[in-house]
Amino acid sequence: MEKPGSDYIIVSDLHLGPGRNSATQRFFHLENFFFDQEFLLFCRFLIRKASEAGRPLTVILNGDILDLLRVDRVDDQHRERFRRREARGLSRLGYPSIQAEFEAKAAAITSGHPVFFQALAELLEAEHTVV
Repeated sequence: MEKPGSDYIIVSDLHLGPGRNSATQRFFHLENFFFDQEFLLFCRFLIRKASEAGRPLTVILNGDILDLLRVDRVDDQHRERFRRREARGLSRLGYPSIQAEFEAKAAAITSGHPVFFQALAELLEAEHTVV
């Protein structure tokens, strides 16, 4: 929940896809977001300005942050991990194969954009809010 007196920053429509291949460091062919480092610098700027102002910050991720349609291939390791959960009956959505695919694609995006998620972690570590 946002803190009273927060400054609000709204970010939307980033459309993160599978990011970079960890082995080759090349972007996957469907990637549309190439600004991980810039996003990290932006978040560090926000943290610094919030500290100078003495005000808490709430960053709102307002949709279309993860673009699952851009993930055309899912690493077998990711897929298998979620299929095992599905086999144990741990699906919460009621559609086990859909949830397993969603989780595998989200994991692929997360592993392809470690700097982006580091930026969000730095906001949280600085005791700001991410919604």
